[in-house]
Amino acid sequence: MNKVPTLGILILARNEAEQIGACLASVSGADVCLVADTGSTDGTAQIARDCQATVIHLAWEDHFSTARNNALMQLHTDWVLVLDADERCLTSISDIRTLIYTARHEAFTVQIESRIHDEDVYLSVTHHTVRLFRRRAEYEYRGIIHEDIAPSIIEHAGNDSVSASFIRFAHNGLLPSIMQRKDKLIRNARLLRAALLLNQHDPFILYGLGVTACQLQHPDQAIDWFQLALLHAPKDASYRSTLIRDTAKAHFAIGELSAAEQFTMTGIADYPDYPDLHLLLASILEQQGLLVEALASCQTALSAEANQFATETGTSSFLVHTKMGALCCALGRYQESAQHYYTALKQHPRYEPALHGVVEAFCEKGIVEEEIAYFVENLWGSVQLPEAAPLIRVYRQAGFASSLSRICSPQLQHPQALFGIASAWMMTNRHKEAASLLQSLLERHLLPEHERTLLEGLHALSLWQTNIQDPLLRSQPHPSWSSSTQAAWHWLIGQTEHVQAQTEQPNTNVAYSPIVTELDQQEHHAGENDKSNAQLADSNDNSSDHDQSKRVEPPISEALFDTLCTWIRLLEEHAIVHPLTFWARFGTPWDARCMKALFHAGHTNEAANYFLAAMSKQQLDAEGAIMLAELLLEKGHWSEAVDLLEGAQKLTQSDVESQGHSNKHLREQAIRLNSMLSLAYVQLAIRHLTTAIELQPDIPEWKNHLQSLNLAVSRVNQLPWRTKRSTIQRRVQHLVQSTSIGLSHRS
Repeated sequence: MNKVPTLGILILARNEAEQIGACLASVSGADVCLVADTGSTDGTAQIARDCQATVIHLAWEDHFSTARNNALMQLHTDWVLVLDADERCLTSISDIRTLIYTARHEAFTVQIESRIHDEDVYLSVTHHTVRLFRRRAEYEYRGIIHEDIAPSIIEHAGNDSVSASFIRFAHNGLLPSIMQRKDKLIRNARLLRAALLLNQHDPFILYGLGVTACQLQHPDQAIDWFQLALLHAPKDASYRSTLIRDTAKAHFAIGELSAAEQFTMTGIADYPDYPDLHLLLASILEQQGLLVEALASCQTALSAEANQFATETGTSSFLVHTKMGALCCALGRYQESAQHYYTALKQHPRYEPALHGVVEAFCEKGIVEEEIAYFVENLWGSVQLPEAAPLIRVYRQAGFASSLSRICSPQLQHPQALFGIASAWMMTNRHKEAASLLQSLLERHLLPEHERTLLEGLHALSLWQTNIQDPLLRSQPHPSWSSSTQAAWHWLIGQTEHVQAQTEQPNTNVAYSPIVTELDQQEHHAGENDKSNAQLADSNDNSSDHDQSKRVEPPISEALFDTLCTWIRLLEEHAIVHPLTFWARFGTPWDARCMKALFHAGHTNEAANYFLAAMSKQQLDAEGAIMLAELLLEKGHWSEAVDLLEGAQKLTQSDVESQGHSNKHLREQAIRLNSMLSLAYVQLAIRHLTTAIELQPDIPEWKNHLQSLNLAVSRVNQLPWRTKRSTIQRRVQHLVQSTSIGLSHRS
């Protein structure tokens, strides 16, 4: 009878008090649990002892292999299973004992699933590495950082000595909330550079430096490290597939589509079954407007096998169907889009991008809010906070005010519910009620700084609009606001008082409400909107006659300007148009900023009137000209669009030359502008060739050319030239367009 082998657990830890207990609990039942503490000050060692672990203390020498090898010397079991403190073993110890009892190999790899999203437990990246091995004196870890024992085992026992296993670990060290709290990335970069001094051509170290640069949000630096790693990496290196993938992703991140595609195609040639590469290629093709080709790449990803690769969960399932849903939506194939999103949600019912997508597709098909919400909530299951926070975000982005009220009202003890209802009130122009809820949220809950800044802005905007709707209330700034919010509030109030002083009868309904108004109010609000448009155009044409334009504004600080611009973006993102239309009356530069925000929010008619007035006075900038040209292209006014775009092209080219190609906004604007020009030129070519054929119909080659041009239009039309809008912004746009059509029919 075989001797029953003993199993020891080795954990290296430092300041892991929050993690060590759960880690040790996941491996209870092992013969020995050894925790090597490298200098904790948060009670990690005592918690480990309380969990019946043996604790040793090691001096930290900035060298992971040294620490692990010193710890291994204290462990005398037959087999060793190595975990990090932020990992959990998902496989039972009894199953692992069965594996090693019959094992003929020296070591086994385990599958490590690293979560990458704080809320969504399904989103993770998966890789395999040696963590279970026989305890032999000759086996040792190597490497200052990203240490590995596999090379030592293979060197002594041969390539066949390591086998894959069914063992799975869960790792949460890559969660954004944890990464932000710790300085591991800075430490990793320091140790990797130290390792590089010992071997300047080690491709794995170079690769690690590139990964760390990506994690530090420096993809341009990462590319340099990745290219050096590729230069020295052996063809059969286990990490070469991910190195190629990450190189392509870094190029994609900085907009270098050609290089990204080249590296992705190289990777696909060497690793045709790697689904991550096919999905990445789909994203690259999508950015180039090659939507049909992107769909084909997604189809290949669905059939790829990812078992032998480091991969992101869902790259051959729900992530692919979500991408296909977005591509079909961009092609106007909304039924097919909804079907792909539905398939993704069957595989992962709470995947937020798929939820956003299916709501958008259904809205484009004209399905009403109540039916969409019923469908989504059946997929979701029990709508309980805080787990249902993603669903509230989906409804907010869609402008589903009644659904927000329905699911949030019974759960007001949760901050997500308060914010959800406050958003619903702001959508429906009920700013007084929204301000009350936002104040309660700010007073009753401890919030992260970025969330508090967002809520302070929305609270201030709601109070501002409350003052406009009911001047007798005279709402005051909240004492808990930051100094920047207080300053922006006082600026808004001062500007509002000046505007109201210029108006004998202030109009509190400057523009009609966003999409969640009752149908019987649409005609009234549309009429009000027409009056507002006429007033705005008249004000632009006769601006010199208004005291407002003559008033010299005192300069404002850069910080105040940034806060005000952030508030305009908030109103734009939430498609809350009333405050924007009022803010536009504050004069230069706010009128242009607010009208561009209205355009993005889907309120295109009023923005177009402003752009036309500005153009008549030769005050239209390149961005405004592109927005106006988009409306002309939608209506088939090709010549007029070309005139605008060619003028905008000169301005944009001048800006690019003065500010450089590194300006992402300018680069994207130039790409969009040239895509629009391409479409307009081809459409004009079709118009003129059609006229020529009518005059001389007996030349068959011309008809062939016309057919080719029509095919070109269908391809060029897929280029990214249209404004990207959220679901609520699209719904606003559809309402504006349908109201305009209804009014034109009645007139």
